[in-house]
Amino acid sequence: MSIAVEEWPWEPGKSPFRMKGLAYRALVQALAADVTGGVDRVLAELPSDALRAFMRQPFLAASWYDTAPIVPVTQVIAELTGTSFSEYARRRARGQAEDDLKGVYRWILGLASPMAVTQALPRIAGRYFDFGRVQVDKQGDREALVVRSGTPSHLAPWYAEISSEFLRVCLPLSGASDASVDVSLTPADERAHGVPTVVIRYRVTWS
Repeated sequence: MSIAVEEWPWEPGKSPFRMKGLAYRALVQALAADVTGGVDRVLAELPSDALRAFMRQPFLAASWYDTAPIVPVTQVIAELTGTSFSEYARRRARGQAEDDLKGVYRWILGLASPMAVTQALPRIAGRYFDFGRVQVDKQGDREALVVRSGTPSHLAPWYAEISSEFLRVCLPLSGASDASVDVSLTPADERAHGVPTVVIRYRVTWS
């Protein structure tokens, strides 16, 4: 899952595309188990002092932080663990989803059906990210098309991996069998804060 990206104009911590610190906290906590040498090893491998400074700060679960650093940090961790970028992003997304559904976002499990979970995606996305728009189009009793617009191309491959994996965790817990999430990325004419964006489409089916 890849798409051409332009040079990113912001230093780590400065972009207007933000996510909750919950994800960074979980990532830092996971490093002790995922990487030999833990956080210190990852920090040493990061490509800039600005990125190291960003990752050294304390992350508060409910506060907002620049999303962009998660991309190079995930790439470095993937290389250190001998996995692909996509594989490590999905693995962390699964762990994050399982933890969040037991805690701060356990309300999602109270939704009555796979369709209810799917239709709640705009609300769910807004709890994690402060950019982009999500629309859900019910295609039938067991199928929906989810369209996310306004995601910067720099972030889109990572976002597509983690969000589709989140769905793969949630749907079976809401009663779905044989859940499938097919994802496609298309460059958009829209720009956000001067950078190109991507439309991410998810074809979600279950039985």
